[in-house]
Amino acid sequence: MTARTWKRGWRPVVVSAVATVVVVFAVAEIGLRLSSWERTAFALNELPVPGLFGDYTPNQRGQVELGDPADPWVYSFTTNPQGFRGPTIERPKPAGVFRILAVGDSYTWGDGVGDRDVWVRRLEANLGACGRVEVVNAGFVGRNTVGEADFLAAKGMTAQPDLILVGAEPGDAMDVLTLDRDWDNRAASVAASRPGWLVLSFGRTRVGRLFFGSRIARRSAAIERPADADGAWDRVRESFGRMAQTAGDTPLLVLGIAPSPDDAWTVERLEAEVAAAGLPFANVAPRVDERGAGPGWWEIPDDGHYTPEGNQVLAEVIQEELVSRGLLPGALAGDCRTQSAQSM
Repeated sequence: MTARTWKRGWRPVVVSAVATVVVVFAVAEIGLRLSSWERTAFALNELPVPGLFGDYTPNQRGQVELGDPADPWVYSFTTNPQGFRGPTIERPKPAGVFRILAVGDSYTWGDGVGDRDVWVRRLEANLGACGRVEVVNAGFVGRNTVGEADFLAAKGMTAQPDLILVGAEPGDAMDVLTLDRDWDNRAASVAASRPGWLVLSFGRTRVGRLFFGSRIARRSAAIERPADADGAWDRVRESFGRMAQTAGDTPLLVLGIAPSPDDAWTVERLEAEVAAAGLPFANVAPRVDERGAGPGWWEIPDDGHYTPEGNQVLAEVIQEELVSRGLLPGALAGDCRTQSAQSM
């Protein structure tokens, strides 16, 4: 067989193989997009492995089950065309509007409750009875302080916030060490510049994120991961420092929004790292405890996120904190809760 004949004979085989791969990929991609994962895992960043590019997913509608599988806690959610829970963010910001940007993880996103029951929406309703205010829910399930600092620098400030709230918890440091979702995403973003658009495009696909995302990210040398708890806390402090630098003259308050997971990850250590970064800290979770039957009254059973009632009280506590610190202008510093409660 001559070389020319060999090439002609193998050419259809190669073309057929490529076509088969394309068809299989397309079928898998369509199947994933039509599956229940499209409405939950991809929107909530709850993939079996970290996504290649963690980002907000627009126009989602889904139903999520938390807690005991035999008796699950069920809630529904939606996201707007920008991928956030809540109204679309206007850019530039309308004149006369006081805009609060709430950054955080699932406690800020509102895991466990419907769109209107998230503390972010409750806070907006409370304050909205007294003036023009928007509270943007930029929470993201699974995000830690590393990803929050990245988001604030890359996208958050484009919302032109007048005040930034960062919902933090000691578990953020644990996530930096154990989950690595946001570190993976940062590393993958750097890796995507080499070889460029091909990796970027593939990373946006469901198949790419599910099967190859973490492998590409973890092989990248772009990010050095911490080796122990102290290293994780160092990353947390560094992240808060970046947030402070990004915020500039815009007031930023860090909220202790959940209790400590265990002895290695304490609220006291979180507060110390926030202070080391030069930012103010308000531990609001214990004050929610005080307004119910006892510690943890606000928790979803077998889960730990806030119930609708817990979110409502959390919004009230945060509002009081903002007033006491003088972070709200004019009429917004008044007590609007009674009026807003009647409108909900």
